Amino acid sequence: MNPQFKPFNKIRIPARLYIEQTATLLGVKPHDLEIPAVRKIIPPLIQEKNAVKYWARVDLEAIWYDRRKLMLISLAICAHWHNENHGSDEEMSLAE
Repeated sequence: MNPQFKPFNKIRIPARLYIEQTATLLGVKPHDLEIPAVRKIIPPLIQEKNAVKYWARVDLEAIWYDRRKLMLISLAICAHWHNENHGSDEEMSLAE
């Protein structure tokens, strides 16, 4: 890929990003970012429950170009909200 078209080359992005920055880069809502984080699809730098969550820029750059990982993030969010809206009797899995 031509380096001039890489989105991470356009602006200076910090090495450690907080939840809103991470959500913006991945194209999800900040409240939805917890779903793939809990499923360890995109784990934060620190796994402590009460700690502020940060993600590493290098991890996000890898996810940015990994179609499979982006699909898993989308499926995890869709499955979560499907289960929330339709109850546990009709569970949607990531395999669908």
